[in-house]
Amino acid sequence: MSACCVFSQPNNAPLPARSRSRLQALALISALTAVGIDGAFAAPRTWGGSGTGVIWSSTANWSGSGVSNGDDLTFAGTTKLSNTNDILTSIGSITFGSGAGAFVLGGNAVTLTADVTNNDDSIQTIDLGLNMSATRTFAATSGNLVMNGVLGQTAAAGLTKTGNFSLTLTNSNSYAGLTDIQAGVVNIRHANALGTTAGATSVGATAALEIQGGITTAAEALTINGTGISSGGALRNVSGNNNYAGAITLGAASRINSDANTLTLSGGYAYERQKDRATGTGNTTVDNWFGQARLEHNLSERFYDYAQVRVEQDNVANLQLRVSPGVGAGYRWVLTRNEHFNTEAGVNWVYAQYSTDGNNDHIALRFAYHYDRKLNDKVSLVHNVEYLPNVADWGDYNLNADVGLRAMLVGTLFAEFKVVWQRDSTPAPGALEDDLRYTVGMGFNF
Repeated sequence: MSACCVFSQPNNAPLPARSRSRLQALALISALTAVGIDGAFAAPRTWGGSGTGVIWSSTANWSGSGVSNGDDLTFAGTTKLSNTNDILTSIGSITFGSGAGAFVLGGNAVTLTADVTNNDDSIQTIDLGLNMSATRTFAATSGNLVMNGVLGQTAAAGLTKTGNFSLTLTNSNSYAGLTDIQAGVVNIRHANALGTTAGATSVGATAALEIQGGITTAAEALTINGTGISSGGALRNVSGNNNYAGAITLGAASRINSDANTLTLSGGYAYERQKDRATGTGNTTVDNWFGQARLEHNLSERFYDYAQVRVEQDNVANLQLRVSPGVGAGYRWVLTRNEHFNTEAGVNWVYAQYSTDGNNDHIALRFAYHYDRKLNDKVSLVHNVEYLPNVADWGDYNLNADVGLRAMLVGTLFAEFKVVWQRDSTPAPGALEDDLRYTVGMGFNF
């Protein structure tokens, strides 16, 4: 559509007021027509899925009178979750509404003139290409986003990531601006996922960049500004042997983690002695130590396997030595910035030597869970339970449970208060089945 007008006024005399008004109106129409593709006439349209097939050109699939270039699109409900763009070349925003199913958007690439937002806890997947007309925000507000299509640009454009959930980039992207990860996670699975090296990438203090899939990235400059989400690393190797090829600048004290294989070493010693004021007689009430080594290997974002060995001694309980190596697998049911919950199942060999009753050994199953929740920026609630029944006699078991608070002090140094309950259903002669203790300690992550 075009509009044209010619005015002729002799001797360069000023236009009459009415003529000037007409000229201004025509100029406004011409300007709106010229920018209409970028959303001047954008209308909100919501996917309902009541039309023919799964194509966007079917009017009845949308609220209103179908979709036009520049419209703001909302995907809601659970009907025709996999659908195809066969008509549009430009769209405004993409929003996945609260209560939406797990959509997969495919079809022809489009120019993106606004932002992408996920307001539902379902994983939303975009397979069509998006050519950004300027820097666009991908807001993983309530759930994860997966971008399988190519992210390009029609003008200078970058990507801003907000929201506490993750954005996964799996393709070779061609935008040239800054990738600004302000919150949550950006997970990359292609060497050029962060766009061309003309731009750079910045990771905020409460965010993380994850590398996955055995890739070597392009030589793009990277600045990291903290220890990441729950001190998990601002730059994280999630699985596979990955290499970040660009220059890395530390904008603040920062942390880089490799999660594909995680080795955890822990240990502790507790001693308590009480004195009877009347008789002056001393009595040792707590005297135990333990050491544990654990190796976790990620099979996927949520599945993992592990191998561990624990060695302990408790002189009050007449336990001279207990060794329990084991292997198993686990699953992370809850995996968010502020909350984690995972369960494990495996098998252990348990060897126990008592100072008063010889020794024994047996094969035990192992069932366990771990839960932690961040209460604020410094303090987290931590809870663990572990149950090891003897395969040959389920009445013979060990049960370990604890709950407590962990407070980050400086850097990776933390203070911890815990209530610990341990039960041995077949203790050494003279020892109690149950042991309840309160512990206060300090430690650090490494």
